[in-house]
Amino acid sequence: MVEMLKLPNVSRKLDCLVLKMTMDSRVSDLLKRSSLIKSACNQLQTSSKFALLLESVLMLGNVLNNADEEANRIKVVKGISFDSFAALSGTKGYDKKTSLLVYLEKILSVKLPDVFSVYDELTDLSAAAHESFDGIRQEEDDLSKQLKAVTDELKSSQNLLDSGRLIGEEKKDVEDSIHELEEFASTAQSTISKLHGTVEDARESFSGLLAYFCQEPKQKSEDFFNYVIVFLDELMKCHKQQEEKRERIQNKKKKEEELRAMKKKEDIAPNTALSSLFDQLTTK
Repeated sequence: MVEMLKLPNVSRKLDCLVLKMTMDSRVSDLLKRSSLIKSACNQLQTSSKFALLLESVLMLGNVLNNADEEANRIKVVKGISFDSFAALSGTKGYDKKTSLLVYLEKILSVKLPDVFSVYDELTDLSAAAHESFDGIRQEEDDLSKQLKAVTDELKSSQNLLDSGRLIGEEKKDVEDSIHELEEFASTAQSTISKLHGTVEDARESFSGLLAYFCQEPKQKSEDFFNYVIVFLDELMKCHKQQEEKRERIQNKKKKEEELRAMKKKEDIAPNTALSSLFDQLTTK
C-alpha cells in the first residue's frame, strides 16, 4: 500500500474518506428532518380538531368585528394570518376586560371540548418547528460539494495513472483507489439525487400547506409552525387556568350549599326540641 503522505492531494483524499464514512448517517438525518416537516404539514392539513379551532377563531372574530354594524355593512372574513394568533391574548372583547382568548376558550369548553386534545393529531408539529429548509439545504449543498471533491480526486488519480509514472505496487494501489472512488461516486450521486427529491417533495408539501390556509407564501417553515405552537400552547394554558377557576367556583358553591344545609338543620333542631317539650307539658 502506498503511504498516503507520498501521494498528491492528501487533504482531498482525507475529505473523500470522511465523506465515505459519514455520508449514510448524514443523509439519513436529512431524510428524517425533511420527513418531519412533510408529516407536520399533512397533519395540520388533515386535523379535524385544528380545523374546528380555526373556524372558531374566525367565527369569534367576525362576530366581534360586526357587532355594531348594520346588516348591509357586515363583512365576513374567511381567512386569518397565523402570525396574528398572538394578538388573541392581548385583544379585549365586549367588556373591554376579557381577552379574545378567554372568550374563545369559554366557547370551546361548552361547544367543542374535544379540540383541547388537538396535539394528539399533530404529533410531529413540535419537532418540525425545530427544522428549517435553509438548514437542510445547506447540509445538502455541503454534501454535493464534498461529492465534487470525490470526483475531482477521481480525475486526478486517473490523470496520475495515465501519466505512466506509476509502476508496480504504486500503480496497483492507484488503480484500486480509482475503482473504489468510481463505485462510491456513482452510489453517492444517486443517493444525493434521491435526497434532493425528498427535500423538494417536503418543500412542495409546505408550499401547499401555506396555500391551503391562505398564508404568505414566503414564510419559513419554522416560523409558520411556531405561530401555530404558540397559539395552541397559549390556548391550552388559558384552558387550564379557566378550568381551575371553574373548579374553584364550583367548590365554593358546594361549600356554600353545605353550610346552608347545616344551618337549616341547626335551625330545625331547636324548634323540634321545643315542640317535644311543649307536647310533654300539655299531656301532664
